Amino acid sequence: FAAYLGGVHDARGLWLATTDADSRVPAEWLTRQIAWAGRGWDAVAGTVRVRDWSRHPPGAQEAFEAHYGRWHGVSPHVHGANLGFSGPAYLGVG
Repeated sequence: FAAYLGGVHDARGLWLATTDADSRVPAEWLTRQIAWAGRGWDAVAGTVRVRDWSRHPPGAQEAFEAHYGRWHGVSPHVHGANLGFSGPAYLGVG
């Protein structure tokens, strides 16, 4: 629904990058995604990092880090807060 309201359904660009309103992306975030696109990738998914654990319940940080730490740089998670994909691939899957 949010994507529909945002106009993603009418995407005609070469690359679409998504993040969340409460997220901050690094300065080179889009440049890195475009570099992967230039290598022929249709989609790029990245991880997220929590900067402030003070609003989370006790033990949340430890549980998060234990879960993510076991993947050693390769994560099975896809976060909408760190996602990019080609316009043609998006339109191709409907």
